[in-house]
Amino acid sequence: MGLLNKIRLNYLLKNDSRKNNVVVYFNPDMNEVLFVRKGKRNIGYSVFLNELDFISMTTYFSDGEYIVYEGVPDNMINSVLLAIRKCFDIEIFEVDICLF
Repeated sequence: MGLLNKIRLNYLLKNDSRKNNVVVYFNPDMNEVLFVRKGKRNIGYSVFLNELDFISMTTYFSDGEYIVYEGVPDNMINSVLLAIRKCFDIEIFEVDICLF
């Protein structure tokens, strides 16, 4: 399932649909990055990175920032894709909107 989840997350970050909104959240205790697709059904992607990739991600993005807004990606999205390329620990889950 790791490879399939990686493909789904890459597709989500590259999708240029106007309904595509992706927010990033960080969990520094576990070097975990959460990508949440906002919409009717909020879907979260949990990615565990090594310490160096996690630190570089937190320097580029702040917690709760839109990295894709209405299909337009942030300029630093390529660094995200490179960090995810090395990672195989990706989990997909449904997110309750009240958490954020």
